[in-house]
Formats: sequence, structure tokens, C-alpha cells
Amino acid sequence: KHLKGRTRLQVATNNVETFNRLAAVKGPTPILLGGSLDTRTDNLIGPLALRSIEALVFEKAFFSAWGLSPAVGLNDATMEEAGAKEAGAKRSQSVLVAVDHSKLGVVAAGVWNHGMEKSVLATDLGPGDKRVRDYLGMFKTIE
Repeated sequence: KHLKGRTRLQVATNNVETFNRLAAVKGPTPILLGGSLDTRTDNLIGPLALRSIEALVFEKAFFSAWGLSPAVGLNDATMEEAGAKEAGAKRSQSVLVAVDHSKLGVVAAGVWNHGMEKSVLATDLGPGDKRVRDYLGMFKTIE
């Protein structure tokens, strides 16, 4: 609903559900990145997804993560998913990563950390909360 009427906005996604929701909104132009469907996440992944991402430049990128650990940083359930996010972050001027408190300290198979210094961590905890202290130096800001 917040994107309604934003006709000059293009939104690229590798998530099928997100694409369908964007397509139902009068306004932004949705772009579905190619790839093979990972039924665990409804995301398109693999070499075709990476080539699609590498063909674009993003002003802003918005990601979620499976987990965030002080030891390994941002991570996702699969290496392929992490690779797509890493590629997207490389092609973006700024990055916002949404991680709620339940994902702090979680480690999964695929690690992606490119551009964390230009990234904003968006969490349901305040920047002064002791649970985010370990992450203060990893991101540009925490909100």
C-alpha cells in the first residue's frame, strides 16, 4: 500500500510472492529476477538469478537474513540464497537488512557480508539494547 502511485519506481525481487504482491499494486514496475525456484523460500536462485542481478544497478536494496552472528555476520539457509544477496549488495548504493531479535546469534549454511559497512540493520530492538551491542561495529547504523 505504501508503494501505490509510485509509477517511476522499479522493484526487482527474486521472491515469487513479493513479485505477485507488487504486480497487484498500481504504481511500481515489478521485475522478477530469473533462476530456479527454491521451494523452501519461494526464491529464485542459481546462475540465472546471479546473472539477472549482475545486469542491474540498485539505488537501494532491502534484504532479510536467516541469521546474524558476531562470528560470521549475515547468513541464510542456503549458499545459493546467500550468493544472490551478496551479488545484490555489491550492486547497491545502500543496503537495509531486516533482522528481528529471534535471528540474532543464528548461523546457517550461506554467509553473505558484502557492504555491511554501508548497511543499515533494521531490528525490532533499539540501538541501545544489549542484544545488538555485538553488531554495532558491523553496520553503518542500527535502527
